[in-house]
Amino acid sequence: MTAEQPNPFRAPAAAAGPYTPAQPVAAPGPVPPPPSVPPAGHGVPPQQNPYAPPAGPPFPPPGTRQAYPGAHGPGVPAPWPPPPPPRPANGFGVTALVLGFIAAACCWTYYGSPAALVCGVLAVVFGRLGLRRVVSGRADNRGIALGGLWAGAGGGAVALVLSVLLVIYGVPRVQVETEAGAAYLAGPAETVTFDDGMAVSFGTPRNQGADTAAEPGDATYEITATVANGTDHLVELDDDGINVLVGDNELPDQYYYREAAREDLAPGQTVRVRFMIEVPGETVVLGVDYRPSDDHEWAYWEFDLDGGDRSGTDDQGTDGDLDV
Repeated sequence: MTAEQPNPFRAPAAAAGPYTPAQPVAAPGPVPPPPSVPPAGHGVPPQQNPYAPPAGPPFPPPGTRQAYPGAHGPGVPAPWPPPPPPRPANGFGVTALVLGFIAAACCWTYYGSPAALVCGVLAVVFGRLGLRRVVSGRADNRGIALGGLWAGAGGGAVALVLSVLLVIYGVPRVQVETEAGAAYLAGPAETVTFDDGMAVSFGTPRNQGADTAAEPGDATYEITATVANGTDHLVELDDDGINVLVGDNELPDQYYYREAAREDLAPGQTVRVRFMIEVPGETVVLGVDYRPSDDHEWAYWEFDLDGGDRSGTDDQGTDGDLDV
């Protein structure tokens, strides 16, 4: 048999000692009445709470907005302000005006005309786009867009003309290297050399007789040019040119012609080109301007027709020459 274990949760036993009765509690006294507040109007101000917040306008009920003063009646909430209007899209019109100004300013310059032509075309395009925005209500600069369009059109037209002239006449041509044919008029059998290596010489004109002339009293002369290609590229002789002068007057094209045509001249090749020229019977001096192609400058010759005879031989000749 085991001994009983003590209960740890049991209240401790009261200590033994003499019993002391509790002291009686005194009854509460009467409650004092609250201080009397004098009625309003008797000159006594009401007492203020020093911790109360300052007085202000009453807050609106939840879910309402304060009305603008004088805009609505009392107690009516104000609507949201309207959104600002969208900004006008005037970029196309301004761009057209700037490009049109550039085109009008540069179209008068010879070498600036290509750039003016491009600016003029772009000004017309942006001007039309700007006018479309004005019509649709997205832009308000109709005058600016219209001014850029017309400035671009005018400047572009002038630039187009000058650009064409620049292409035709502005391309640098191959210059004459020798003094003969440039500084002074070359004579028979005198070779004129160009900067790219092309060489040209003419023989003495040969009289073919009056019976070959189309007009009575006129005479027909045969003159032969020897053209040598000293370049490293092909030269098209069908682009060559010749002008014939009698005194100070240039003969019309129908009075001279080339007997045959040749399309090209290979590098290192030499050809002989014959021309038939009809001149008045009293002609003494014959002038010839010749260039081997459109890429070359003109070279100049002068011939005395007094000594020309029908049976004479040419003053020049090269073995292996090709007659054209």
